[in-house]
Amino acid sequence: MNFLPVGLSIKGKKILLVGGGRVAFQKIRRLSLFTKNLTVLAPKISGELRASGVRCLRRTYHSSCLDGFSLVYACTDLPALNLKIRRDANRKGIPVNVVDDPGQSDFGSPALDCRGSMTVAVHSDGRDAARSVAWRNKIAGWLDRETALCGESRGRRRAKVFLVGFGPGDPGLLTFRAEKVLRDADIIFYDDLIDAGAIERYRAQKVYVGKRGRKKGLPQERINELLSRAARRYRCVVRLKGGDPFVFGRGGEELTYLRSKKIHAEVIPGITAALAAASDAGIPLTQRAVSSSVAFCVGHPEEKICIPNTGTAVYYMAGGHTQVIAKKFLSRGWDPKTPVAFVIRASLKGSRVLISALGRESKKRRVCPSPFVMIVGETISEKHRKASLRRSCCLRKINSFRKKSNE
Repeated sequence: MNFLPVGLSIKGKKILLVGGGRVAFQKIRRLSLFTKNLTVLAPKISGELRASGVRCLRRTYHSSCLDGFSLVYACTDLPALNLKIRRDANRKGIPVNVVDDPGQSDFGSPALDCRGSMTVAVHSDGRDAARSVAWRNKIAGWLDRETALCGESRGRRRAKVFLVGFGPGDPGLLTFRAEKVLRDADIIFYDDLIDAGAIERYRAQKVYVGKRGRKKGLPQERINELLSRAARRYRCVVRLKGGDPFVFGRGGEELTYLRSKKIHAEVIPGITAALAAASDAGIPLTQRAVSSSVAFCVGHPEEKICIPNTGTAVYYMAGGHTQVIAKKFLSRGWDPKTPVAFVIRASLKGSRVLISALGRESKKRRVCPSPFVMIVGETISEKHRKASLRRSCCLRKINSFRKKSNE
């Protein structure tokens, strides 16, 4: 190991970060847990850094800019400039960390988990930052489960639990309110459909409590208990759900439970998957002279699948039951030519749209990658159907070519 793990006193000491972009912002998020005596210096400074409240100096770097600082982070995207900052800092006897270049750094920047006066730091000697973060997250998850169940009290002001909708998956679709609460959170309990990487930027402890379909996961009663225990220890508790908490998200159950325990709770809505899927596919859920109503339905269990009396129907969690749904529509007298759309991974990279019809879907069991949303109705226009037909013809030609090549 080249780096000695030590605790360094920074009381009364000034820290400088040279660089005004995303890298500097990530460092600020961690450093601000320990000190407010931070300064960012760069010709251009990002909006998120300016909004963070840290002191910002908009100027070009010069060695004199280091005067008066006890620690320096070189966070620019110019390797030559970062090395110049290192040389200047070394001449002045100031320790410097060159981001993403441990060989040129005087001290490391470990993955941190802070809990009051206690801090867990995981360092890989600068060789594997991703693994350091993974270890830190595993340790934090274990500590969260233990401390959330112990019911400790820190004497803080009244705790509040937020049931927050994360939306369909793209962090850019979060509401401003949700973003603010996530930044203020002490602990976040998150679901299966939420990418852990998407919430890494928040300082809170993260606890995975996901479950999907028939996969084994924490029972709802245990999740309720974790929320209740966490509310005794933390000031701001977030229960983060994919989509919207009140659309097939069990938000109603959790809100009722929390209120029964006299725990203050607030619901922050999110963009539900049906809206994101419709937007991705360019399929309106309602349209004048075509559909004046829409219903959101759950696609399981088979005996509880309903066929609504609406112009458009959207099915969540329909994996394995799309054929059953199509047959039920036909039994209600719907035209076999009624279009059906399957929107896969709405709002996320690699999203796809498949277009079919009720008659076709009733004759086969379709298997779609999860998560997906099933839309039924005439708002799926002829344009969508033709585009789908062109894609199908193209795929058939590609598969035919591959088959001949293999022969």
